[in-house]
Amino acid sequence: MTTCDHAESCIFFNELMADMPSTLGEYKQRYCQGNFQGCARYMAREALGVDSVPLNLLPHQLERIDAILSVNRRNFHP
Repeated sequence: MTTCDHAESCIFFNELMADMPSTLGEYKQRYCQGNFQGCARYMAREALGVDSVPLNLLPHQLERIDAILSVNRRNFHP
C-alpha cells in the first residue's frame, strides 16, 4: 500500500487532529495510507501549494475543491 508523500508534514493530521486519536486513525488509514489521491487536502495541496490549503478543509470534503481552486485562481496575479 502506498502512503501519501505529505503524511509526515500534513498539519491537519499532525496538529489539528492530535486530540482526536480514534478519528485520526480512521482518517489516516483511509487517506494517508489508502486513497490519498482522493483526499481533498491532498488535491488542494498538489494544485495550489501547502499555504493555500484551508485549515478547516477535511479530507472527505471533495465538494469544496472546485470552490477553493476557483477562488485561488481568481486571486492569482502572475
